[in-house]
Amino acid sequence: MSGWSEQTPLDSLGSYGEFWKAKLNAGDKLTINATVAPACGGLVFSFYPPSVNDATVRTTNPSQTLAFNPTGAGTFVAPYAGNWTIFVNACSTTSYNFTASLPHRTATHPTHAGLTGPRKVRLHRRFTLNGRITGLSAGMVTIELLVNTEWRSVAKVRIGSDGSFHWQTRSTTRGLVRYRVVFTGNASHSRSQASHSVLVV
Repeated sequence: MSGWSEQTPLDSLGSYGEFWKAKLNAGDKLTINATVAPACGGLVFSFYPPSVNDATVRTTNPSQTLAFNPTGAGTFVAPYAGNWTIFVNACSTTSYNFTASLPHRTATHPTHAGLTGPRKVRLHRRFTLNGRITGLSAGMVTIELLVNTEWRSVAKVRIGSDGSFHWQTRSTTRGLVRYRVVFTGNASHSRSQASHSVLVV
């Protein structure tokens, strides 16, 4: 991508080789204005979610693409908060330029997650995890279970008007079992998470 140039007033947008990173809140609107030489045949911006890293971005389908030929404007709306990866695909022999801005960034309120439960349970016994998301009065949280080194979603739980939630499960394997609750954030509230470990005997 020789000869390319970029202009950006967005502080959180940074270049990582041929990739760009944008730290976005849920609901943020990233507006792209771009121009590319007509001979190139087009310019494509691909947006990848925070779960995708630079090593896997080439083998993952983007959440959204914006195409320009030879000029235009488009907007990407982040469905949830995190560090999004933006890949710019253009001819290697042409030049292009773009500007990126967040004219509609929404101020977010901080949240804090808490998760409690029994420290020890017997095998095949039911137990309850209790938690609270302070600073939040409506929404959903995700309960995740650590399997080897990977967190896996096991339940979606609605929180009450006081930010509290409860989830009941059954112990199925012996050993130390680790759970966490994740609130992914929204247009007006920040992301937060907390974990809790249970010893199954």
